[in-house]
Amino acid sequence: MIADAESFLTTWAAAADRLGWTTLDLFGVHPVAPASRFDVMGLIPMLRGGTVSALTEQFAAIQCVSGAGQSFRRPNNSGAVLLAGELK
Repeated sequence: MIADAESFLTTWAAAADRLGWTTLDLFGVHPVAPASRFDVMGLIPMLRGGTVSALTEQFAAIQCVSGAGQSFRRPNNSGAVLLAGELK
């Protein structure tokens, strides 16, 4: 996920900011079920090795590792928390 975040931010950070994507839109997760509540999951956790090929105010097009395309709609992030990890 760190590599996904680095890749996305290198390519899309300015566009995401300009289009109004928030930190929760990108890195949000459900506080109790972060890996399974896709309805509040942000874009970065959804990438899972894929890459963003297009970004609009409401959608991201994802090129999956398998070669399939996936459409991601900005989540309803009410109740979401920022993805956090232990820094070492």
